[in-house]
Amino acid sequence: MRVAYTLEQCWHTVPGGTARAALDVADALVRHHRDEVELVGVSARHGGPPAAPWQPPFEVRALPLPRLALYEAWHVLRRPAVQRATGAVDVIHATGVAVPPASAPLVVTVHDLAYVHDPSQFTAKGRRFFTQALGLLRRDARLVLCSSQATLDDCLAVGLPADRLRLVPLGVRPRPRTAADTTGTAAADAVRHRRLRRPFKRSVGHARTPARTCPGCSTRSAARARRTRSWCAGRRHRLAHRHRRARPAAGRPGPGARLPAPMPIATLFYAACRLFCYPSLFEASACPCSRR
Repeated sequence: MRVAYTLEQCWHTVPGGTARAALDVADALVRHHRDEVELVGVSARHGGPPAAPWQPPFEVRALPLPRLALYEAWHVLRRPAVQRATGAVDVIHATGVAVPPASAPLVVTVHDLAYVHDPSQFTAKGRRFFTQALGLLRRDARLVLCSSQATLDDCLAVGLPADRLRLVPLGVRPRPRTAADTTGTAAADAVRHRRLRRPFKRSVGHARTPARTCPGCSTRSAARARRTRSWCAGRRHRLAHRHRRARPAAGRPGPGARLPAPMPIATLFYAACRLFCYPSLFEASACPCSRR
């Protein structure tokens, strides 16, 4: 079986959980089903491959349009077909939000419907894009793969046919923390660099994205702020920008919480913190181990 596998999210500024999930599923298919499935990646036009951590283990072929033009063309004009880049395929697997034309049997992965739960957290363009995608997958998808039971329930609630929904939970690859991680010189230097002398917990999220809520996590821990520093990690410019626009009730990190500076040493904070928090209210791709 030859499968066209969309991977445009690997080129996003923040590829995120959607790209990580797509790449790990692809890696498993390549390793365990190489004789049964041939994957051919599909992307928009780019000047080069994605950054090293986001490169798939197989060839990715580009369509002639840049990302925004491709997404609009797919959702409005329902062209170009992925076969223009891949050649003939038996199945098209859309692993992100953008839904390509069903020029072959179409399978779509849905990680969450956060935009249905709280549309106010998204821009007008984002709401239009997500709404288009939902309508297209409702009309064109042969199968919809849901990353959690909660997402499958949401898909049923918005009218997707039950006979087309499949629960396909994501896996996780934990790495046990060793004594060297927490006592090593690099980890200690990282803590001193940020003047974190007290025990601290690390939270990862966006200041306004509801699926990964940094303010929600840090606000809930405000009562412990005198004992434990909350470190909210992410892209500084993105967090700070969203923090400035956030609603007072929901968008401000709690007392004791700190927004990040650029941190090439970010992974050291994972090792050195007392507690690691990754809130995932709607999103299965963000923290699959927390989903039922």
